[in-house]
This record gives sequence, structure tokens and C-alpha cells, in this order.
Amino acid sequence: MNNLENRHREKFLRIFEKELEKFEKPTVLEFGVSSKALSTSIFLENCIKKNGYLYSVDVIDYSHHFNSKNWKFINCKDDDYDLIDSIVPKNFDIIYLDTIHKASHVEKILFYYFDRLNIGGVFVVDDTSLLPYLKKREKNNF
Repeated sequence: MNNLENRHREKFLRIFEKELEKFEKPTVLEFGVSSKALSTSIFLENCIKKNGYLYSVDVIDYSHHFNSKNWKFINCKDDDYDLIDSIVPKNFDIIYLDTIHKASHVEKILFYYFDRLNIGGVFVVDDTSLLPYLKKREKNNF
């Protein structure tokens, strides 16, 4: 693991450590894996340690990253609700969205899945900032 990956891991754990620890047997739905699968590896480590389960969704087939009884990779778009719903459980402790960072897309996924969080659950939208979306900025497309 290189220095950038180590920093990402440390930052991720600093942010999520308390959230990850509070669930006895976590059920995690992750949208977006990436070629490095850093977030996926952290969620999966936690799920293995606590006998939880991680469902990861991505349009690129990253199923080769891990071979674990605590992990299911779903190769599809994050808004392919019929396929995803046919595989995943009804509720989750953590939903982690790290795919398309366009406001309309985030809103669509958030509204569809938010009610599926268990009480005390966490919905995280990663890699977002309102700054590019402000008036006269590069992503002002509201």
C-alpha cells in the first residue's frame, strides 16, 4: 500500500471508526468500488471481524478483488433498483454512496435507499463538496 492509500485508509477510519464499531453485525451497502477497493477493503475487514455482510455495487466488474463469504459484488449501475433489490436485504446499517457525484444522481439514490436504513444507521455520500456547485463555478448546473 502506498503513502496516498495509507492516508486514505487512515482518514476513512478516523471518520468511520465510531460508526463501524457501533454495529454488532453490520450490513453494509456500498455503491462504488474502484480499482484500489480501499473503502471496500475496510468495510469487508469490519464485516469479517463482526460476522456482518457487505454488498458492493459497481458498473465495472471488480469481483476479483476479494473472495469472502461476507461479501457480494453486484455488477450493475447503482440505479438498477430491480436487480439490486433482488439480491440485497431490505435494511442496512450503513449505506455508502461513492459513484456519480452529480447532485441529481445523489438525490435519486438518497431518496430511494434512505428509508432502508436501520434505526441508528448511517448514509454517507463520499467525495462531495458544495463549492463546485455554487453560482459562477464549474459545476453550477442547477
